[in-house]
Amino acid sequence: VDAEGRASVYCVTLFNDDYDVGYLCATTNDHYCRQHAYGFVAVVLPRKAMEKVCAGRHFAWAKVALLEWLFKGVTAGGTADEVFASAISAETRDAIRAARWVVWLDADLMVIRHATPLTDLLDHHPQDLVLGEDMADLDWVNTGLVACRTESTFCQRLWSDVWILADHTFHQGEFWDQSALCHVLSKQGEFNPTVIGGKRTTAPTPKDPWFSWCGGKKCRE
Repeated sequence: VDAEGRASVYCVTLFNDDYDVGYLCATTNDHYCRQHAYGFVAVVLPRKAMEKVCAGRHFAWAKVALLEWLFKGVTAGGTADEVFASAISAETRDAIRAARWVVWLDADLMVIRHATPLTDLLDHHPQDLVLGEDMADLDWVNTGLVACRTESTFCQRLWSDVWILADHTFHQGEFWDQSALCHVLSKQGEFNPTVIGGKRTTAPTPKDPWFSWCGGKKCRE
């Protein structure tokens, strides 16, 4: 927390109200955030509201819509705006935007090492977007935990790009928002993945393996 009382990190998650695992993980993650003076909000929506937010896409796409709305105040399709404005107060959204980092947590993600602050990782990297590699050879990155620097113009436009520009096959096909993010980052020249959505691309196999579990670097920039 800075001198003005703003959290350095604000964690957000979202799930539909019949997803029992979400409540368990949210309770644990809220405890972790309180321990480190981070903000935390769990957005719990009825199924019809989730359907409105995702506009015919898999529910995993709700994170893209939420991150876009948090950064821009509107969503590309416009269908989610009313839902989010009802679920998250203007005061809470302002607090999220005032934090240095917005961190998305998948609804089935649970923090285990409560003694380790997220800032131990985030404050040592100048990047605007921090996320992990996929632990299967299906996508190059994993969107279970995504940290976005709030002042980043890159992050402010990224989630609109993912919603609008990603291949439509990922609206319902594997692996939804994760593969869509990989696709968009590839189109923008951020990296050149050899696999997206479990399918091989035309990219050449790099000499240095991408995945750390295949001998690649544990940290990439």
